[in-house]
Amino acid sequence: MKEDPQGKRALFEMPPVDVPSDDGREAVFNHTPPADGVTIECSKCDETSHVHITDALVSIAKLTIWLPRPGFNRWMTCPACGRRAWCRVRWL
Repeated sequence: MKEDPQGKRALFEMPPVDVPSDDGREAVFNHTPPADGVTIECSKCDETSHVHITDALVSIAKLTIWLPRPGFNRWMTCPACGRRAWCRVRWL
């Protein structure tokens, strides 16, 4: 396959992220989500996932049920456990 970084594949893939070269303590103890992301909390596995906004939109577009209620109001596939569950989506 011919590599084309500016073609169709560039639209659907994330560019590589440079990680700071310190000893990693900042990455381990820093729990702030990225500014352009979405936080998804699952009611089954009790995990909180921080995903990019485009990945969240694709995940929500795949057969999601939304109920206008507070709390866990979206029936969708959890990015952490991969099972369908009631999730809470927080847009950042």
